[in-house]
Amino acid sequence: MNKLKSKIVSTIVVFMLLMGYNANAQKRTFQRVKAGYSHGMPELSLDKLGELETKSSHGFYANYSFEVRFAERFAYFMDLSYEQIHSEFTPTLPTASIKNTNGSLNVALGLKFYPIYNLGIYAGGFGGFNIVNNIAISSDTMKKDEINDLEEAFDKSLKSGYGLRFGADYRFVDNWFIDISYSWGNNQKIKEAGGLKEIGNYRLSYISAGIGYRF
Repeated sequence: MNKLKSKIVSTIVVFMLLMGYNANAQKRTFQRVKAGYSHGMPELSLDKLGELETKSSHGFYANYSFEVRFAERFAYFMDLSYEQIHSEFTPTLPTASIKNTNGSLNVALGLKFYPIYNLGIYAGGFGGFNIVNNIAISSDTMKKDEINDLEEAFDKSLKSGYGLRFGADYRFVDNWFIDISYSWGNNQKIKEAGGLKEIGNYRLSYISAGIGYRF
């Protein structure tokens, strides 16, 4: 599985670099790199623990993209990003705690509109798979085997994801720009390890803000 993931990642990276290299010959095409902070808004419910409140959720992202202007005010783009968010949840049971670190590699496609020269507003879809998905559950009311089974089910159920992304960027000096976006993740079913029974639901949406450079 790890070899397959490596091949997929390598293929995506090579494809994007080649597209970016060929596109640079055209003045209406740009490459971008950006990085910044992400504030997560996860939703998690587990049958054994009920609805959980988010205590904290934050992380970072790094992104490479290329953009092609096909009209005076319109462009399309494709980007590759790594996004990692660490979340802590508080169940209704005061003696329990849940911590989760989710790191995903995503590819996004979308369209961008330029109402003015330096401001771009974009929307599109993204999809990818989780490289990091660590969960730690502690509870005084659950047996150790139950906790292990729940952690395994969480890990095996959340291998990939997709969603929609909306955002805007503003070029404030030369080729430097600031960027802010909202990513809405799909609802994912958590199933028993080795079974089909649903034991919970998970959704990860987040707001990201960062700085980037266009070249």
